[in-house]
Amino acid sequence: MKNSKRSLLRCAVSDISRFGQISSVLIRHGFGQIAGRVGITAANTDGMSPAELAADPAGTAKRLRAVFEELGPTFVKLGQVLSTRPDLLPPAYIQELSKLQDKSPPMPFDVVRKQIEEGLGQPLEAIFKRIETVELATGSIAQAHVGELFDGREVVVKVQRPNLNEIIRSDLDLLSLLARLLEATVEEMGLYSPTDIVTEFDKTLRKELDFLVEAKHIALFRELVKDRKEIWVPLVMENLSTASVLVMERIPGVKITDLEPGSPRAIKMALYLLDLAYSMLFEYGTFHGDPHPGNLIVTDDDRIGLIDFGLIGQISQQQQDILVGLIIAVVSGDIDGISRAVMQLGRPTCRIPLREFREEVVSIRSRYLHNSLGDIDLSQFVLELLEAGQQYRIRIPADYAILTKASVTMEGIIRHLYPAIDIPSTMAPYSRKLLLQRYGPQKISQSLLMTALSAGNMMRELPSQLSQLQMDLEYEGLRVKVENQGLAELRGALNAQGTKLALSILASALLLCFFLSSELSHHGPSIMAVVALVVAIILTLWVLAWHTLDGRVRKVRITPLLRLIQRARGE
Repeated sequence: MKNSKRSLLRCAVSDISRFGQISSVLIRHGFGQIAGRVGITAANTDGMSPAELAADPAGTAKRLRAVFEELGPTFVKLGQVLSTRPDLLPPAYIQELSKLQDKSPPMPFDVVRKQIEEGLGQPLEAIFKRIETVELATGSIAQAHVGELFDGREVVVKVQRPNLNEIIRSDLDLLSLLARLLEATVEEMGLYSPTDIVTEFDKTLRKELDFLVEAKHIALFRELVKDRKEIWVPLVMENLSTASVLVMERIPGVKITDLEPGSPRAIKMALYLLDLAYSMLFEYGTFHGDPHPGNLIVTDDDRIGLIDFGLIGQISQQQQDILVGLIIAVVSGDIDGISRAVMQLGRPTCRIPLREFREEVVSIRSRYLHNSLGDIDLSQFVLELLEAGQQYRIRIPADYAILTKASVTMEGIIRHLYPAIDIPSTMAPYSRKLLLQRYGPQKISQSLLMTALSAGNMMRELPSQLSQLQMDLEYEGLRVKVENQGLAELRGALNAQGTKLALSILASALLLCFFLSSELSHHGPSIMAVVALVVAIILTLWVLAWHTLDGRVRKVRITPLLRLIQRARGE
């Protein structure tokens, strides 16, 4: 619990100051006009036009990376999450955001000591036999140090930076506001749904800030690979781990890409990875969301160590079946099957012109026809299919996007280690096993049984449904629903005008409450009166903006305001 409470004014000033900092960084890196259009800065702010930014995607992506790095931990993590969403961003942006580096300075060891002792409730000397004062790695969220327990085991101690929750919570509130401004002012943003992205990012970041969630992920993976002697997942010291401190055994070794490409040892590791990727996807339904080379360690006894489980993905049996259908369609060249599978992967948000979409799939497939099957980059091919689906307003679930990015990364590492690999031929035994599991006699028998049971239930319910229909026809007659788009728009306009009037009345009432409270109180306006004044001002500005933009603004969320008040009261 905090000893000193922050005032509402100080909290608001802090958020406004951060908003101003974001504005200045955007302007400095050439995004002034974009910020002006959204409403972050003045409308006449200098900067590159949207057309100029679009004409140079590589340069714009570099500037965007610089913006994220300068704005600190929340935005660095946002960029890293976006780099796993090839369904949302073009390749140039994905490639550049993948280079995002946490430029946070190392924490002094005194701060590290304090965080460990507060987190574990014991003096440092009572927990570790030794701990290195020089960090093993540092980032915007946490810092890692090598230590040794009293039983002689070497461990890695991951320590969270202090006061992160308050900083990140404020940034997330601002991001939520920016996302709504984008959706209200940029027509194309409806396709990408920035508010959904921020919501998903909020969930991801909350999990990453709780090291106990990562500990659960590690425990899950240890259980999944317990029978695979070639894979090493570190053991978490549960009695020495909290939400802000994570202690796990250290995996000694070298980064996997440090192996000589094409060497017997590198080829062996590549085949291990290929087998692991298949098992994670089609047997476990759980996969490592960020398998970059730094998270894959090769030990002296030729095992692969997996680290950093802050981001994992999971897909259901049904989603696995759709992926199997997609892979089979890709390998067999079934264009209609590919089109159906892509639509099943996501959720169409509007009517899809099937003929045009099929022609787009044919165009993508034709770009790979000149390659032999072994030379086709399957992950990149699927990635292009997902991008095409996004263009036709098929909203792809985040887990699929993370899976695709992870697969592209994993395939790149495998091809780096084993340049001559023919992945489809190498995967042939796995494919036969997969087909037998999905379409073998036992699976077909189960499917037929489930279909028969469903049909039986439907037939049993059919008489009662027909009786209900007969009763409806007798007592209420047959109703035909006719929808007039013009009337719907008129109803929407009337509702909007009524909402504006109601908000205006509410703002006036709140202003009246503030002035009455100020007059009747001998000690100045109360905190509730100040809140009423703030809300009245916000509602007034909102109604004016709504009127100016002709009703294109979405409903306002008051959650950030409530969080602001909660932080002012000291949480």
